[in-house]
Amino acid sequence: MCLIAGNLGYVFQPVPPWIPWRHGLAYASGVLLLVGGLAVLVPKTTARAAQVLTAYFFFVWLLLLNVPTTVAKPTVVGHWEGCGLDMTILAGSWILLALSRQPPAGPAGRLFGESGVTLARRVYAAGLPLIGLAHFASAREATEYVPTWFPLRIDWVYLTGAAHVAAGLAILFGVVPRLAAVLEAAQVTAFVVLSHVPSVLGAPRDRIQWGMFFDALAIAGSAWLVATTFRGRWLGIELPWKGGPRRVAIGVGDEPREPRE
Repeated sequence: MCLIAGNLGYVFQPVPPWIPWRHGLAYASGVLLLVGGLAVLVPKTTARAAQVLTAYFFFVWLLLLNVPTTVAKPTVVGHWEGCGLDMTILAGSWILLALSRQPPAGPAGRLFGESGVTLARRVYAAGLPLIGLAHFASAREATEYVPTWFPLRIDWVYLTGAAHVAAGLAILFGVVPRLAAVLEAAQVTAFVVLSHVPSVLGAPRDRIQWGMFFDALAIAGSAWLVATTFRGRWLGIELPWKGGPRRVAIGVGDEPREPRE
């Protein structure tokens, strides 16, 4: 999208007017996203690609583009929502990075391995309420993204907004976090299937629809990455890949023990 249009707006990144070389930034971003996405699929280059993409999403999308715009106009709800969307995508690339290489020595090692995954989950969880609150502040505008055959369309906007907020808080504070992560991932995936795919099919030449589709697809991928980092634990019970419950977790941070017969 960036390479075709020479515009970062199609991936919902507002470019402040003081940034020079606006079209050049869009083309460079397009190359980086295209090459980075393909490189993630190759095991030998996954770690390097995740490292570049994580730095790009954090320093360019979030800090350079979205945060200044949000600070300049804090009353615009869409800017806060943009920060939340960026945080969810950033979390996905960070998890790929944290799990694809061994933690280096020194303080930077906290950004990798299990501690890196934990930090990425917190970024993801903190971004979800920003997205959810935008559903309430711009409910009538958001109704157009609800399929027309749904009853009570504005109520679905409120419901999904509340679900975003609840999932973020649940993951952040460790209240059935895996259940929250799975339900959030399923919800975003449902958005892709029920809303964005029909919108693209209905207006195949509309670049905005394509941009929303790809953005939602990236967010859904990040959501499933977050859900898988909780391993096999479900509602306090750690399940093996096959069969029934194997070990029961006493509590957060406690070692699991064998259940009694």
